[in-house]
Amino acid sequence: MFGLRKQEDQIRTKKYRIRYPAKAGYRNDTKIYFKSKMEANVYRYLKTKNFDTVEYEPDLLYFKPNRFQIKGYVPDFKVSFGKRFYYIEVKGFMEKSDYQKIALVQRDYPWIKLYYINSEKYNLIKRFYSKEIRHWEWYIII
Repeated sequence: MFGLRKQEDQIRTKKYRIRYPAKAGYRNDTKIYFKSKMEANVYRYLKTKNFDTVEYEPDLLYFKPNRFQIKGYVPDFKVSFGKRFYYIEVKGFMEKSDYQKIALVQRDYPWIKLYYINSEKYNLIKRFYSKEIRHWEWYIII
């Protein structure tokens, strides 16, 4: 976080302008409203793979009463192939409530496979696939 801010300050002192694509918003290429640039890029990546369907936030998982007072959880993506499916959650960083949701999903839905794409995995996807995927979102230095 602070390293990026330092780089931005260095770029601004050199009279460059930075244009960020919208973080949350509707994407014309996918026809979906995403909450972050990271989710939009992961969706584009998943669509290049040979899955039957890739859905964005299709299901709400309700939890039994718990000590965390968390009622439900909406995973980011549902990927299916044949009769099998699994959920993918995209997180830049994990908060305490995210770990609690993982524990509740494992407790109440042990048959569901939930995978996380954190910033390290996202950077690997970005490094190897971003140039091949159309409409990949970057921040642009002008």
